[in-house]
Amino acid sequence: LILVKKKDGTDRMCVDYRKLNSLTVRDIYIYPLPRIDDQLDRLQGSKYFTSLDMKSGYHQVPIAEASKHLTTFVTPDGSFEYNRVPFGLTNAPSVFQRIISKILVSAKSIAAVYLDDILIHSENIETGLANLRTVLELLRNAGLTLNLSKCTFLMTCVSYLGFEISSEGIRPGQAKTLAVKEFKKPSNVHEVRQFLGLTGYFRQFIKDYAVKAKCLTSKIKKGQSWNWREEDQRAFEELKDALVSRPVLVLYNPTYPTEVHTVASKLGIAGILLQEQSDKRLHPVAYFSRQTTSAEEKYHSYELETLAVVESLRKFRVYLLGLNFRVVTDCNALKATSSKKEIIPRIARWWLQLQEFSFSVHYRPGGRMKHVDSLSRNPSSSEKPTEDILRIDRADWVLSGQLTDEKISHIREILLKPPQTDHDHHVYKEYALRDGRVYRITARGLLWVIPRGMRQQIVRAAHDELGHFGVEKTLHRLCQHYWFPRMKAYVEKYIKCCISCLYSKKTTGPQEGFLHPIEKIAV
Repeated sequence: LILVKKKDGTDRMCVDYRKLNSLTVRDIYIYPLPRIDDQLDRLQGSKYFTSLDMKSGYHQVPIAEASKHLTTFVTPDGSFEYNRVPFGLTNAPSVFQRIISKILVSAKSIAAVYLDDILIHSENIETGLANLRTVLELLRNAGLTLNLSKCTFLMTCVSYLGFEISSEGIRPGQAKTLAVKEFKKPSNVHEVRQFLGLTGYFRQFIKDYAVKAKCLTSKIKKGQSWNWREEDQRAFEELKDALVSRPVLVLYNPTYPTEVHTVASKLGIAGILLQEQSDKRLHPVAYFSRQTTSAEEKYHSYELETLAVVESLRKFRVYLLGLNFRVVTDCNALKATSSKKEIIPRIARWWLQLQEFSFSVHYRPGGRMKHVDSLSRNPSSSEKPTEDILRIDRADWVLSGQLTDEKISHIREILLKPPQTDHDHHVYKEYALRDGRVYRITARGLLWVIPRGMRQQIVRAAHDELGHFGVEKTLHRLCQHYWFPRMKAYVEKYIKCCISCLYSKKTTGPQEGFLHPIEKIAV
């Protein structure tokens, strides 16, 4: 048993369920927690906020009778089991989120829900009261109760998920910034890791966060001896000052004029999504930056600037689809790309990816793009590019295929229980289960097991979309991350039947000779 202090000073009893969690099929891939960014984006245009907090949220969810014994814990006074969901179970957040989301599904447009934190938003007090009544009735009908001492009603500024939210936008919460301000100089690696975890949660508010935190990040790497230098102290103070100032990001509004400013350098590419507010000035909505790869570093500046536009629009895609917006760049040549008849193949492929957007390109001299330029020259190391073949739109894309594949589901069932037969031991030697996904154990490490229904799509991405390479190169790309039975034979057959390859393939070997009469030897 573990006693954890709550914010109000009372104790919360928790049980160490690590062993039980290791044997539990995780539910998070079936019903994931909502993205915090999505929750915040829904608050745009609101001026009044009501924050509701559930009273011991998990304890309001009953446990099935057949599963109660699994929660048993031992004390000096005897053994006990939970009748309600306790803290510490791996599936508790996912199960609770599913329940509360279904209960408040009809109030989705007026309330943001993240576990036991509910935020009701409105443009005026009258609407706020009506929205509050709707949510309270839904909770009452479901038999759920609230903790009144933690609820706030119809506020113009409210704390939610560690952020301070108002009609002006979002900023780091005051409690969090106070914790940063009072954070003492680290005396060991563990304290540096704590500080980076605290500031990293708000990295989207800090310009050039990756650069400012670079020397501190290097101190938490393995094999580093502890030595606190002057430059470490400067970085420590600089990060503290950046958060204590509590910078603001405005909430996205699809009706406001929108611009994406991009810039690129050999070090990295960057973009900023901005919107014109009521004061007729542009305010930042979101930042993006990443380092260039070794191959991208060799690109011409024109190619890099185009890549910056492509990657920035990908990053901000959810905001920009269906919207007329401006792309502002310091590359004058990029402005004429859309009207050119002949452009290099790489630029042509990139430009085709942008056809789903409706935008115009505007040139602005580099001297007026310093707000973005610093990001490209000091890119965030957390935004790492991946090859198109390896980029999966959803983290659970392959998992969804595995769950519907009969053979892989059979392997999963074997891996979820201790091996009993020789066949089970054989499966354990060749396959592994990690976070709900089935992997093949190879000399190269763990590889995704690709279900039958997805094999053609994976091979098509590795072959067709990356230059119609031969069998060896296509296999090399696939084998870095994927595995399925008889992969080489499948790839050989696929490439052999590729229409594009057949048309472009040149014949080799001796050519057919000219026709001529057969020589007469005898009559």
